[in-house]
Amino acid sequence: MNAKAYIGLIRDGKFAEALEVVRERISLPGVIGRICSRPCERNCTRQKLDEPIAICALKRFLADYELRRGGRIVQRIAPQRAERVAIVGAGPAGLTAAYDLLQQGFGVTVFDEFDRPGGMLLAAIPEFRLPRKILSLEIGDILGAGVELKSGVRVGQDLGIEDLFKQG
Repeated sequence: MNAKAYIGLIRDGKFAEALEVVRERISLPGVIGRICSRPCERNCTRQKLDEPIAICALKRFLADYELRRGGRIVQRIAPQRAERVAIVGAGPAGLTAAYDLLQQGFGVTVFDEFDRPGGMLLAAIPEFRLPRKILSLEIGDILGAGVELKSGVRVGQDLGIEDLFKQG
C-alpha cells in the first residue's frame, strides 16, 4: 500500500483520488477503518517526531467521505483470462481474495454456506463497531465489480470438487 501517496492526496484535499489509491490494495476500506487493530501505527517512524499517523482513521475518513457523497459507481471488471477461480467462504479473506483475483483478470465465484456474505464480520462484530450498512455497501462493491456469489452452498456436501471443475 502506498501510504505516502494517499496521505499526500488527503492533505491536498483530493479525497476521491486518495480512496482509489487505497482501493488498489484494500477492498474493504470502511471495514478496515473501523475494526483494524492498527499494527502499522506501532511501527510508524513518525512517532519518533511526535506521534504515529493514524492511517486507520484516514481509511475510515475516506470511506465515510465517499458514503456522504452518495457512494461510488462501481466499475465492472471483465475477466481477461480463461481461467476461473472458485473460493470457498464469503468472509473477509474470501472476499478480498476474490477481489484481488478479479483485478488480476480471473473470473471468480465465491461459494458460502450462509445466505449472506460477510462471515465473521457479520457474525461476530457488533453493529455499533461495524455498521451493517457499511459492510453491505463494501461487499456490494466487490460483487458489483464482477465477483459471483453462490450462497447457501456447502462445498464438500452440496457441491463436490469435481463439480467445481465441471463448472469451469
